[in-house]
Amino acid sequence: KEVLKLTKSVENRIIQDGEQLYDVVIESIDRFQTMLHDETPAVYDLWNEDNWIPKQENSVSDRVKRHLQGYLKDRQIIVNREVEIRRGQETDIRIDAISSGNNIIRMIIEVKGCWHQELKTAMETQLRDTYMRENSCEYGLYLVAWFSCSEWGDDDYRKRRTPSWTVREARAFFAKQAEDISRPGENLRSYVLDAALR
Repeated sequence: KEVLKLTKSVENRIIQDGEQLYDVVIESIDRFQTMLHDETPAVYDLWNEDNWIPKQENSVSDRVKRHLQGYLKDRQIIVNREVEIRRGQETDIRIDAISSGNNIIRMIIEVKGCWHQELKTAMETQLRDTYMRENSCEYGLYLVAWFSCSEWGDDDYRKRRTPSWTVREARAFFAKQAEDISRPGENLRSYVLDAALR
């Protein structure tokens, strides 16, 4: 039955472990990244066009969640937005993948804007040590939306807080951090989403 289901679409696959879940989720976000800068760029959806400042983190999370939900809907993967895990604490996005053996493989995605004051530490202190550790979740993805635009005014405190890195430098920093702080049973990866207006 599983094999027949796979033959209906070359994009379908059986999720058996967290590494396979990472592959599918990152592949989906890669597609979202491409859409941001394709012929009809969707990146404008992440900016307030009346004053050219980025939309808030919640708006980015909502758009990523909707994209993931659409991409993963036929793969027996459930995408949950703002799932409450403790009183007063909420994850940004939680993904539950149901394997062929009916085991649930869980991933938490923490979304941050490039201006967040705990940008360089939240992967460890918030995603790993709080959301993952306290909820027996083995897989985490730290998703950073990196905004840049010549029209983005200096009067916006978020621009002043953003590190003066290129997207490539940000990707290298967070990829190394994810590798350094991963532990057995606590696997982390990062993704820096290029949300620049060109």
